[in-house]
Amino acid sequence: FYYASGNSQLLGFILENATGMAVSDYFSKKIWGRINPLQDALWSLDTKDGMEKAFCCLYATTHDYAKLGQLLLQQGVWGDDTLIQPSTLDALFSFATLADGRTNFSYGMHFWLVNHPKEKIVYARGILGQYIIVFPSSKVVVVRTGHQRKDKFEIPSDKINDKSFIEKNKYKIDHPLDLFEYVDLVFEHLQPEK
Repeated sequence: FYYASGNSQLLGFILENATGMAVSDYFSKKIWGRINPLQDALWSLDTKDGMEKAFCCLYATTHDYAKLGQLLLQQGVWGDDTLIQPSTLDALFSFATLADGRTNFSYGMHFWLVNHPKEKIVYARGILGQYIIVFPSSKVVVVRTGHQRKDKFEIPSDKINDKSFIEKNKYKIDHPLDLFEYVDLVFEHLQPEK
């Protein structure tokens, strides 16, 4: 329940061993080929003719990334088919209790989680500011393709002892600042007009 690329890569090895299929072939058969993408996706390899980088580097169009987000929003259901069991997604999107008893409110099982005051948000995050952001309660998916990501939110040094400020902003910890630009835009758009 801590972000580590190596964990995702190990999961890729386990998946290949269990299924006898490359990660990309398994993903194509079980998910990608069933959501009617507009384009083929590409998965980066570690070397020429090597293995997929299971921790990153799935290249697709913005439209097709939105379809992945929609699949998550629909609890793994696409049309009349259940591609991912809702119980599996519930587990993936749950805040974890760590060994020391604390709750990790920012990362679940391979997905980032925001315990936003308005609603829990789930998202996938690329290193250069790419996002698939899912707002389950609001029924919204946002995709951002980018080339730069802002720094992560940190409690300013002059607010380190301000319990009120920390309580109000703790949901931002571990998340890039630009994420909240997109989150704020969604919530502004969803507010009823006065």
